Amino acid sequence: MRKLMILLTLSLVGLSNYVSADDALLPQNLLITEVQTGSESSASQEFVEVYNPRDDSVNLTGWRLEYASATSLNWNTKVELSGTIQPRGFYTVSTADYVVGASDDVLSSGLAASGGHLRLVEQLSSDGDGADEPSSQEQIAVHDLIGWGSALHAEVLPAPSQTGGESLKRIVDEDGEFVDTNDNSLDWFVSIQPQPMQTLAPVEEESGDDQNDDQEDEQNQDPLVGNGQGGSEPVIYSAVEITEILPDPVSPKTDADDEYIELYNPHSRPVSLSGYVIQSGSNLQYSFTIGEVVLPAGSYRAFYAHETNLTFANSGSRAQVLAPDGSVAGQMVRYTDSTPGESWSKFAGGFSWTDVQTPSSANKPRRLASSSKATTATTTKVAASTTQSYPKLMITEVFPDPASPLKDANDEFVELYNPNSFAVSLLDWKIKSGSTLRSSCKLPPQDIGAKKYLAFFSSDCTLSLGNKGGSVELHNPNKQVAATIEAYPKAISGSTWALIDGKWQWTSKPTPAAKNELVASSSTDGTGNSSSNSLGGGISTDPKQVFSQAASIPTHTVDYQAVAIVGTGALLYSLYEWKADIRNLYRRSRGYLSSWGADR
Repeated sequence: MRKLMILLTLSLVGLSNYVSADDALLPQNLLITEVQTGSESSASQEFVEVYNPRDDSVNLTGWRLEYASATSLNWNTKVELSGTIQPRGFYTVSTADYVVGASDDVLSSGLAASGGHLRLVEQLSSDGDGADEPSSQEQIAVHDLIGWGSALHAEVLPAPSQTGGESLKRIVDEDGEFVDTNDNSLDWFVSIQPQPMQTLAPVEEESGDDQNDDQEDEQNQDPLVGNGQGGSEPVIYSAVEITEILPDPVSPKTDADDEYIELYNPHSRPVSLSGYVIQSGSNLQYSFTIGEVVLPAGSYRAFYAHETNLTFANSGSRAQVLAPDGSVAGQMVRYTDSTPGESWSKFAGGFSWTDVQTPSSANKPRRLASSSKATTATTTKVAASTTQSYPKLMITEVFPDPASPLKDANDEFVELYNPNSFAVSLLDWKIKSGSTLRSSCKLPPQDIGAKKYLAFFSSDCTLSLGNKGGSVELHNPNKQVAATIEAYPKAISGSTWALIDGKWQWTSKPTPAAKNELVASSSTDGTGNSSSNSLGGGISTDPKQVFSQAASIPTHTVDYQAVAIVGTGALLYSLYEWKADIRNLYRRSRGYLSSWGADR
């Protein structure tokens, strides 16, 4: 009996603690977040960026990046990582003399642009003899893998390929976290603005009230003093950021006087820019050495052409900043095909053009279109440009088959989400829908707020969301696909096809302009007869007023297959443990039956 109680207790504990692999409280993996297989000037200029999503630092001893060709699983080490990656920090590796000052280690070149695989592995143990080459018995943990282009062994499907000057970037979700669905085709997109996030580490601030006056005076004279004494240690220079470039001022302003480049100090202390060098031009052939300028903490400073003689070509150019020792003091910035009167400005989601010039102050996104001829001409040019960069937007919910009393003609909708920390103008953006994507809806010239949802209904926009299945795409003013959905099957009446927990699935609770909520749909016949698919339960029939309800975190159901396996195992083990007792019980029962028969 004691064994029975122990066995039942262990079984119940095991079942109550059962969680799926997705829910296990394991440390998050380090992620590969950006890959460039070649720059515009050289196919051998490559970099890879790794990110630590955890709240603790990770010792990179034993970690490495490995590469395999598109058709092979013969992995070759490209770089062995070293040091420590900080919580929520980045670790960048690049080929020699590329991404100078922002690279933590040297990457061996040879990443094919047409297709290949990269994986991030950690060595767990090895039975080798200490040789440099990994042992055949080596045990490793694969923390992340990306296949692109023609790769045959990607996670589910490969990410798209890239051309020179582009990079693959991991998608960011609505909460600002990197997406990892273990499907490369869903997790990555091609960016025309490679942006390795790792930059020069800022000088550590000294704290405490016990510093002597001499040290304080020395720091006040130059905030870039190194940690050494008497100059025995090298000077450490602070990173600064290029945040705005105006290549083509509008008359009466002139290129020779009014072009400008803006620098920003991201640190909590002033930075002396004395001796820093600003470079510009397609080959960085123009340069300007900054004089006695101190940039206060969190401040901006514009440098105009009349004082720098720098040139920013209207057709496109590059810019970067060097520290006095020649090291790169910030990320290189590149733009193409400028628009008169617009500046190339940095926002939380990257660089984009804006018609609001903000020299020496924080950047502002594009304004709404006005009725003036000048603005009309400008926006027309922007819409026609194929090199314009636009912030990321997402499609998060579509409603193909509203249940009665709602109607397809009025109440179908497509929901967009802005994951950026700034508003985005929808001027000249379009939604295309239908099985062949022939239906096109030009969005009104309004803003979608930062971290906000916005729904567009069929009453206001031409939508074609077929009940038998279809797809939806969002096109930016360049006529490029900026976002798409996983094609939906036959619609469930009253349910929306929504992106929830990184997966497209049906939910019977429409939430236009609000975060999606998973509520199971019991009907799959498209008739809408099931009450769980209707808009009952207190939800108003006016979707524009009450559909937008706060969403809760979906709960996970019990895995009954696992329960059955554990229960069967417990039963078999019980029979094994009790075999002697069962045999004795059987013999006693036979004796009792024999005695009972003899007495009769």
